[in-house]
Amino acid sequence: MFTREFSMKDLRSFIKKIEDEGELARVREEVDPRFEAAAVLKRLDEQRGPAVMFEKVKGFKVPAVGNLCGTRSRLAKAIGVKEQEAIFRYMEALEKPRPCKLVAGGPVKESVESGKIEVGRVLPVLTHHEKDAGPYITSGVLIYKNPETGVRAESIHRLQVKGDIKLGVFIASMPLLSYYSRAEASKRPLEVAVAIGLEPALMLASVAEVPVGFDKFDLASSLRGGDLDLVKCEAVDVEVPSSAEFVVEGEFSLGVYEEEGPFGETSGYYVKAKSPFITVKAITHREKPIYQAILPESMDAVNLIALPTEASIYRAVRNIVPTVVNVCMTSFLHAVISIRKRYDWEPNSAILPALLCFHIKHVVVVDEDVNIFNPREVEWAIATRVQGDRGIMVFRGLPGTKIDPSSDDGLTAKMGVDATKPLDAPPKRFEKIRIPGEEKIRIEDYK
Repeated sequence: MFTREFSMKDLRSFIKKIEDEGELARVREEVDPRFEAAAVLKRLDEQRGPAVMFEKVKGFKVPAVGNLCGTRSRLAKAIGVKEQEAIFRYMEALEKPRPCKLVAGGPVKESVESGKIEVGRVLPVLTHHEKDAGPYITSGVLIYKNPETGVRAESIHRLQVKGDIKLGVFIASMPLLSYYSRAEASKRPLEVAVAIGLEPALMLASVAEVPVGFDKFDLASSLRGGDLDLVKCEAVDVEVPSSAEFVVEGEFSLGVYEEEGPFGETSGYYVKAKSPFITVKAITHREKPIYQAILPESMDAVNLIALPTEASIYRAVRNIVPTVVNVCMTSFLHAVISIRKRYDWEPNSAILPALLCFHIKHVVVVDEDVNIFNPREVEWAIATRVQGDRGIMVFRGLPGTKIDPSSDDGLTAKMGVDATKPLDAPPKRFEKIRIPGEEKIRIEDYK
């Protein structure tokens, strides 16, 4: 059981928390939403820098915030725990979801826009990359219902602003792909709401892999340490978080597909597709709203994907290797697993279930003396504990992700690396060097 360090009510409470701790920079000069803001976010990502608030976005009265979860420590802070406890807090929340509460109103209803709507006028949506087809919403949580059962579901998808009331949607993932196909087959409307500007707990919950019928908002309630209040939309039959900064309401096109993209994806490459679109019916937002931006190829994006995936890997591996210690995703395709090794067959047994988790392509297994949250230590373990002729496993033709350009339409080869010490090695052969007292050193004391 974990004791939360603070109570998080919405995105604003998280922003205040990290600003109070010196982890938010404010840019007061005007910033262009076309490329310039993305370039700043990229530089901050490369430097593992602070989150940033763009107070003046050219052409808009709405500020934009980004790089909120650019470090794992900030992401862990968002759910009230220390960095290495985040995976266990997440698993606890999965096992103990808390029901949401429907309320009559909330901050997101402070302003309602319908009739003549211009998405590109209301939201300061960024254009990120040189060859992107246009501005893209990258932090929108789509909320929709199973057209047959009415059960609510949530997921994050990129949204191309194609016109005043038109958003292109890349839907190549579950459950939206399944629900859209059912709506299309039955010719029933599929209504949707897009919530933008949410605290990280809701973002994390929205990308969780959960059983059919499990409402991810119940997971979010548990993660945030308090009931999540939902309100009904204005123009569609969908419930949304009352504390969202923006909600865009609309309906999917059925049987009508258009070119969507190209768009620079998390993989670092451009991806385009034939996709349906959303026709916008209404927009609601808070007074003085804040737009949330996520740079696709950044740790801000990877960290949000990583924690739910790490929890899934941990649970899958634990069934076979109960001495698994922790899991860390170092990119959206790579995972590192630490184990307390008892038998030489255990690393391979940990690799197999991990590679079957979603889009994971490469897995490295290390001993518990390796800090998996330090890429330098992981590289050191690979360099000094792996012999390629016996420490590498390759599997062909497994499901991966279509945004990996090296895959064959989503089918891919996957690789596992055993970077653990052999149990029969002489005791001193793999002893790590250390400097006495190094853990007590504070570099700021030496300036």
